[in-house]
Amino acid sequence: MSDELRWDPTVGSAEIGVASKNGVITLSGQLDSYAKKYAATRAAERVAGVRAIAEELKVVLPRSYKRTDTDVAHSVPRYSSGTCRCRRTR
Repeated sequence: MSDELRWDPTVGSAEIGVASKNGVITLSGQLDSYAKKYAATRAAERVAGVRAIAEELKVVLPRSYKRTDTDVAHSVPRYSSGTCRCRRTR
């Protein structure tokens, strides 16, 4: 399993702990993106003989990606005005 994680360029194998017993793989650790979490799970699914995956990965986004509700509320009008092209339905 560790070889599969090292092979996948999306996932840093040093960030993920791997344990295996009777075909059950446990992935644990802290990642900085949901893409890495998804890639790690997909890598585990590619390993021959894996019967189940216990995914205990936690995603902690960098501070720069966190937005308050107020930030989101202020950005909605900017992104939604004039950008929606919806067909009229009867």
